[in-house]
Amino acid sequence: MVFALRFPSFDPIEYLTAAKFGKISAPQGDGLEIRMSPERSARKGGLSKEKLEEVAEFRRELATKSQEDLSDLVAAEKLRRQNIAKLQAEAKEKNHSFNKPDAFADRRTYSYWVKAAYWNLDEATALILGRNPERVKLKWLDSLRLVSTFAAEFLALYELMSRAMQMKQLGHQNIPGYIVAWAQRNRIDVPDDLLSEITAQGIQVADWKYHYDSENAKAEQLSEELQKERQSAIEKSQKESEFLDRIMRDHRAICDAFEQGISQRDATIAELKEKISSLQDSSQEKDFSPDGREQKTLLKLVIGMAIEQYNYSHTGARNSATAQIKDDLEAHGVGVSENTILKWLREGAELLPTKSKEN
Repeated sequence: MVFALRFPSFDPIEYLTAAKFGKISAPQGDGLEIRMSPERSARKGGLSKEKLEEVAEFRRELATKSQEDLSDLVAAEKLRRQNIAKLQAEAKEKNHSFNKPDAFADRRTYSYWVKAAYWNLDEATALILGRNPERVKLKWLDSLRLVSTFAAEFLALYELMSRAMQMKQLGHQNIPGYIVAWAQRNRIDVPDDLLSEITAQGIQVADWKYHYDSENAKAEQLSEELQKERQSAIEKSQKESEFLDRIMRDHRAICDAFEQGISQRDATIAELKEKISSLQDSSQEKDFSPDGREQKTLLKLVIGMAIEQYNYSHTGARNSATAQIKDDLEAHGVGVSENTILKWLREGAELLPTKSKEN
């Protein structure tokens, strides 16, 4: 079996009655839930007869009003209760130690703290929110997050600083001007007295992290451009080097071809000289090589003159006769080598009689 929950419908007359005679009903949720009739609740609470009549009269008065008038009365009552709750919350907020007069920062407080070499996040949060760091601590506020507006504001700003620290926009310890610059860059209000004391102290309010990141970005951009130029220069140098290598190879090939041509020329010249020398010897041999009996007769004449006039000895390997014959021939414009002269003298010696050969 399923049971359906039934909630009492909102009755403006009951709500207004409970609002005026609060002891006879208890607040519940957005309105006031009447657990029993006002009369019964009044009797149970020990109300007098006059009070009961006042309650009844009030209810009868409300019953004569239109629904629109009742709605206006309910809205006005709710606004009144909200204002009361707000005033109570403000009074309670003022009673917290961090909202007492001695917890607020004044010029003397700021004058002292701007001389500090650094602020930690706890101190920086307190000073930016206008509090004395010695009177306001993070550990005192954490448990009051849901009941104190200042505690919630403090913890929210501290959270922003903590996240900035994790992203290395802030450090664990920061110089005063750096913290103030970070707050201004993030459009967080900074007390005028704090700014005045920082200026009087001669502290430069500069977001060094921002400037560092900006300059670092410029440096990286310049580095990239330099790298591109360097790469371009390397490629250009490589192309020029390849061009020079190609020129050197071509030059070397030309030199090798030239040297090879010279070698071939020298070989050809040597070959031609040899052929010329051979042709000269062959021509001389042909001039002095008659055929048949004439050749034998000529050889006999030559060997006879050589023996008689030049003392040629056909028994020796070589003697001075061949040189003398060569010199005499050259004196008359006839060029014949000693080898050729010796060759024909030996052939002529073969034609001498045996007795002459022995002598």
